Amino acid sequence: MATTSIIIEILVIGIFSAVWILLGLVRTGIVNVADLRVLTSTYERFSSLALIISTAGLYQLGWLVNGLCDAVTTPLSAKRLRDKLFKAAKLEYEPVRATVYQLASPDLRGDLGTDRTVTRLSRAAALNFLLIAVVMMTFGGKFIFLGLILLACSIGSAFQWYFRYKRYYKRIISAYKSIREQISE
Repeated sequence: MATTSIIIEILVIGIFSAVWILLGLVRTGIVNVADLRVLTSTYERFSSLALIISTAGLYQLGWLVNGLCDAVTTPLSAKRLRDKLFKAAKLEYEPVRATVYQLASPDLRGDLGTDRTVTRLSRAAALNFLLIAVVMMTFGGKFIFLGLILLACSIGSAFQWYFRYKRYYKRIISAYKSIREQISE
């Protein structure tokens, strides 16, 4: 189940990333609408093969964007949030995390996994919505309004990422303290 979940998660990130890439290629003139029509008709003729190839490509793109988002946010979030929370609790992250994932209930581990999924999706959504918004606004006219809506979605996703990320670490600390109490009894 966890494997299926992460595959879908990464595909979703890849699909949204493909939107801004495709819009950017159209906007810069590298790809035009006629090219897209040809691609669509080719896709229809070879739908099974095209589906497999495009899914594999979107999956790889999803991993690249996920990695990019992680590389950008981890230095900021680890230093400003995670380390601060653990320092205040007088704990070290890695041993606490290992203890919680080894000894916590399956329900708690599932909840923590959900937190991580939402964290990754919202982090990537913040970037993807931002880039889609920027590209949409370059089209001008009515696309500016749509770009502003997408910009609001990006900001909302960034807030969701921050608060879910913070909640995840608070839950790990809380679970660790509970486990430590149970072990010491």
